[in-house]
Amino acid sequence: LKARGLAFVDDGAAARRGGPIPRASAERGIDDDLSGEAIEGQLRALEAGAGARGAALGVGFAYPVTISQVRNWAGGLNARGVQLAPASAIARR
Repeated sequence: LKARGLAFVDDGAAARRGGPIPRASAERGIDDDLSGEAIEGQLRALEAGAGARGAALGVGFAYPVTISQVRNWAGGLNARGVQLAPASAIARR
């Protein structure tokens, strides 16, 4: 995988061990509760974590409510000084 430039992204439940493959682990799932308010709260918590630590990774499923909430949240990130980046940007190499 590493030779092909790929990384492993997990949902944070896997053991965090080092290894030869770049890896990124999510700190939270954003849609364990499928209410729009709960997802928005998880996204705000990720944003706060990114502000405190410089980066944060969350995972979610492609549920319509998840996509809608992420779209709404992401629309205002630039105004709040936050930038979306791919998981590879924080993968430990």
